[in-house]
Amino acid sequence: MSEKVMRRLAKPMLFTAAFIWGSSFFVMKDALDALPVQYLLAIRFTMGAVLLGLVCWKKWKTFTPDYLWRGAVIGGMLYTAYSVQTYGLALTTPSKNAFLTVPVRAAGRSAAGPL
Repeated sequence: MSEKVMRRLAKPMLFTAAFIWGSSFFVMKDALDALPVQYLLAIRFTMGAVLLGLVCWKKWKTFTPDYLWRGAVIGGMLYTAYSVQTYGLALTTPSKNAFLTVPVRAAGRSAAGPL
């Protein structure tokens, strides 16, 4: 794509990403009325793993045990973060949960150093 097209699409795409991210809190809150936290997370992570496996199936041959181990460690950290956030969502409103999520994620990024 040309730079001109990218500039025109930048703001609408940023808005779309923010809209999807923000609306996911309300969807998750409704889902928590029907499913326990761990079941809901198991469904989300399983769907994500299957989708990722389908997209990256050609690269599976190049994965080393070290690569998979490091991915499992990072996945465990991600699962812990999602668990804490989803348990918090079960105990409060979606807007408060989203409001509290942004500073925590920003603090985690700044503690990790620049990207």
